[in-house]
Order: sequence, then structure tokens, then C-alpha cells
Amino acid sequence: KNISSELIGSVKQIQINEASFSENSIPDSEIIIREDKNGEDIKRYFNGIAERYEKSGAFSIKDDETAIVAAALHKQDAHILETISEHIAVTEKLIQMVREIPVPRPLLAFHKKELWHLGQSRDQYALLKNADLQDPLYLAAVINLRIETKKALGEFHRKEIPQWLAKNHLVFSPKEKASLLYSSEIN
Repeated sequence: KNISSELIGSVKQIQINEASFSENSIPDSEIIIREDKNGEDIKRYFNGIAERYEKSGAFSIKDDETAIVAAALHKQDAHILETISEHIAVTEKLIQMVREIPVPRPLLAFHKKELWHLGQSRDQYALLKNADLQDPLYLAAVINLRIETKKALGEFHRKEIPQWLAKNHLVFSPKEKASLLYSSEIN
């Protein structure tokens, strides 16, 4: 194989995982939808999401996946990439836990977007875990994709949702789990 055919194969594999979010990405039939619309129901939902992040272990993953890849490259030891398995397992657990949350209809698009970002993250972790250290272009492309997904998820949690909450006059006290995930300050 020459390097150009390897690069083309790598790019094609990454493009599969780079699709943009659409509300149609996840069918309504896969979600428990409730007609709840009042502020308490909505706060209960967001507190439930934050609680699942905490219970899944997502807040306690020690090593950043990019640092793991850098260590594997530095030592030229692909076995180091196996530690990304923890990221995959935690993210899969989180996806399952989030799927179980009943969703107030006004939050359906937020819920789908949360699941979509988590699915993208899980898939990107798998690409990194199984990467060939001898294919730095592929690794760079997946790392870039991973950085963009992390940035988008951060913006979703720290800007998009807090703006919606502020617009709807919903505020979390520091004692509520949602205050861990959704910044109360609007940028």
C-alpha cells in the first residue's frame, strides 16, 4: 500500500463519523417523551442529566485521550492506547443512562443533541483506541475531530443550554446537580 491510498482510507473512515447533528439523527421512538412543560419538570430533567454524568464516572476520568495518544506516540507503544477503553466504557454507560431519562417535549432537541455528541465521542474514542501509530495523518485527523467534538459539547453545556435556561428564567442552586454541568453564567 502506498501512503496516498492509506490516507484516502483514513479520511473516508473519519468522514463517516463527522456527520452534522440533525434532530432526525435520533428517532423519537428511541426516546421516552413526556408532555411535562413546567419549570420543575425541566429542572428535574437537567438535574437528571448531570446526575448521570456524575454516576457514570464521566467526571472522574483521569487521563485526557489526547495525552494518551501523545504518550503512545512518544513511546511508540500501541498498548498505551488500550487505556482509552475506559473512555469508551464510561461514555457507553452514560449514553445508556441518558437514554433512560424521560424527556419533557420542549427539551427533545437538547436530548437528541446530547445523545448525538456522546455517540460521536464514543466512536472517536474507538477510532483512537484502534489507531495505527504509524499513521500520523489519521491520528491527527481523529484528534482534530475529537477536539472539535469536545469544544461543541462544552459550548452546548456552557452556552447553548444556559442561554435557554436564562431565557426561560430557570436557575439552579449550587446544591443542584445541574449546576455541575451547566454554567449559570452566560458568556
